[in-house]
Amino acid sequence: MTIQNSSKKLCTINDIIRFLAYNSALTGIGFPNRQDKDFKICESLAECMYAWTEKQAGLALKIAVKYKSLIHKVGVDVEEAVNNPTYEKPFRIINFEQSIEKIIDEDGEEFLQIRFPYNEKLITLIRCLKEKTQGLIPMRFNGEDKVWTLPYCGIAVYYTTLIAVRYNFRIYCKEILDEFDAIRQEKKNHKPTVVEIKESSIRLINPSDTLREYWGKHIQQLPLLQQIDQLKIFELPCINSINTNSLAEKIAFSQHRDMFISRKEHNKQALLTALQKLDCFPALCCMYGALNTVEDMENIKEWFEAFDSIGITEDQLCFGLEKELVSGKLEDNALTLTDNRKTTAEPPSKEVKDTFSKFIKLNNNNRTCNKNTKILFVRNRIPRSLTKSTVKIKSAFMMQDGAFWPVGSNTLSIFVDNLDKRLYYIDNCPENFKGTKILNELVQTNNKR
Repeated sequence: MTIQNSSKKLCTINDIIRFLAYNSALTGIGFPNRQDKDFKICESLAECMYAWTEKQAGLALKIAVKYKSLIHKVGVDVEEAVNNPTYEKPFRIINFEQSIEKIIDEDGEEFLQIRFPYNEKLITLIRCLKEKTQGLIPMRFNGEDKVWTLPYCGIAVYYTTLIAVRYNFRIYCKEILDEFDAIRQEKKNHKPTVVEIKESSIRLINPSDTLREYWGKHIQQLPLLQQIDQLKIFELPCINSINTNSLAEKIAFSQHRDMFISRKEHNKQALLTALQKLDCFPALCCMYGALNTVEDMENIKEWFEAFDSIGITEDQLCFGLEKELVSGKLEDNALTLTDNRKTTAEPPSKEVKDTFSKFIKLNNNNRTCNKNTKILFVRNRIPRSLTKSTVKIKSAFMMQDGAFWPVGSNTLSIFVDNLDKRLYYIDNCPENFKGTKILNELVQTNNKR
């Protein structure tokens, strides 16, 4: 960007700094490039949203004097501006006070007001409060006065008072200290909730009134294994005296919603039996590609057999796949078998062809999601029949070996992210997987309950 000055004269130090920062022609005749210190100073001063402080003004004047001759070379007069420096706005006076006080606005709302001069560490600490509360505590910042304003609430009072005490802030209101002391005493007396699991029961130790009420109303009447499975929601420490042997038990005792279950170690029937025992239906069955090869249909055939083995009938299968994904003809040479030196083609069997026809028929006809639905097939979008229904999906697993769920739809990804269980039912564990790895002998996890 190049600034053209029609008068060929700059009258203030602010004009000179903007000219140096934004006139690209100067770089070619000796002004520093974007990586040099002087350029960065000019750019920062030119883009400053507020009036300069006296210190900033002095720095700007030094820069103007240093490059006065260079500016003259391009036919711009800055002699008067440099010899008798003037500025666009009066200097900003910084209040170096560090303080916290309680204020009440015209509507009677109470706020905390935190004042301190620029300090990167303190700013980071204040922003931590916003992150820890997931943005539920709104914050306003007045850059001119260097003041942060937060709603007056327990967590804000406690956290900001900790900062104030640590960094010698002045606390104007005794009420802030009284509330801080009350919260600190409450934290000292707080006993964490622990879950004790025995052979036939779960005992909640030191539960809050809210947890006790919710547990008694929604969870206590469930079978023991399903109660254990629900503990993931609360992320509570657990004392366990039960050995985990079956796949259902391993899923239930996992503390993560994300679980890797190897296809090499657990067949489809074992997976579905575990989900049925834990009341994880209806479930999303996710796919990521078209179904038109012999290998695809043999996989589908195995899924149909597994559904049938645990009592899931065809009318309990709902399809939200695009119809073109499973339409057309099954190629006779779709499946190739490789033996190092030669490749042979194996034609599909009658059973595979029948499975292909059956899958097309079901995908065309079973497209209504209702209270009887156990399995909902999806690819890269949420079916309209699901959004129109009152069905609550409880889990998701992958139908094919590959990615956990298909890319291409943020809506579907967000939907799956918020399910109670996401099962990576594939051959090999994804790289950098952070959930629970369910293996035959043990359950591996990156945290302990």
